[in-house]
Amino acid sequence: MEQIRAIPPVFALAGFATSALSGISRGASGGDGLTSALIAMAVCYAVGGGAAWVLDRVLREHTAARRAARASAGGVSDAEHQQTGPGFGQPGEPGAKMM
Repeated sequence: MEQIRAIPPVFALAGFATSALSGISRGASGGDGLTSALIAMAVCYAVGGGAAWVLDRVLREHTAARRAARASAGGVSDAEHQQTGPGFGQPGEPGAKMM
């Protein structure tokens, strides 16, 4: 879930670039174009922070629900499931992965 931390800066960079290109295309002066681009960057960073927060909450709730369902069903743990999922099998079987 460390990748979620990259969302706000990416949103900010996209907002800055979009606003800067928009300012250039409309013929705004350098100061006006830069000011609007910096404001767009700050707003987009906040929007990206909100999106990252929502995504983090959704992933945490999904992971917790999955673990609870697996535990109540008496299933295997996540670590065991990763080692016995598709592609893992006995050595020599077609498609078996070696660890």
